[in-house]
Amino acid sequence: MADVPPPRAETDIEYWNDQWKKGKTVWQKEYVHLRLQKHHDKLLSGKSRMKIFVPLCGKSLDIKWLYDQGDTVVGVEVAEIAVRDFFKEQQLYFVTEDIEAVNGTLFKTQDNRIQIYLGDVFDINSSVVGTFDAMWDRGGLGSVCRQDRQRYAKLMASLMKPNCHYLLETHVYDSTKHPGPPHYLPEEEILNLFGDQWNVDHIETTDISEEQQCACHAWGIDSFEERIHLLTPKIK
Repeated sequence: MADVPPPRAETDIEYWNDQWKKGKTVWQKEYVHLRLQKHHDKLLSGKSRMKIFVPLCGKSLDIKWLYDQGDTVVGVEVAEIAVRDFFKEQQLYFVTEDIEAVNGTLFKTQDNRIQIYLGDVFDINSSVVGTFDAMWDRGGLGSVCRQDRQRYAKLMASLMKPNCHYLLETHVYDSTKHPGPPHYLPEEEILNLFGDQWNVDHIETTDISEEQQCACHAWGIDSFEERIHLLTPKIK
């Protein structure tokens, strides 16, 4: 008997679409993520023209930046507003294709080097999107419900090539004052989710309290840290 996915605590799709419609997108950066640029070499591990997965990508400028480095970028996003805004703001011509296998729509450039699937990330599978040389997870793990984290980690594992490098952004703050998202992700939980199969290296911590001053004020928190981890497969 096939495993039945656990019920979602809330309708994430409705929540995120509502946030985009209301313009409540404090996570959306107006520049390429500084830590992605800094650690891009670790992500590529000396290779070039990689196929990179960006889950829950929004309209991130990181996608176009990775594309400009010569990589092929595949994203998944639930909010149609974000996907259409991305192509419009980057002045990229795109075509669409309905993908029944994932109950969604594929938006892609003519050269196929930027592909964004509009739909639920949990409908994505390797038979549709293939597997990846690298992953840039800019807060995706921290945006899903707590009870979906194990499922999310298993999905990421299923999309990785054997030598895939996974750059993961998480956040740490006083979770008694703000329930998330982005959800608080302590080091031990990341190890619990990924430590069996991957080496988990904490490579940088940045205090982004000033950068996210408005969000911190709204959430009632004084300290807001961004942590970057590099996950690499353990040698068996």
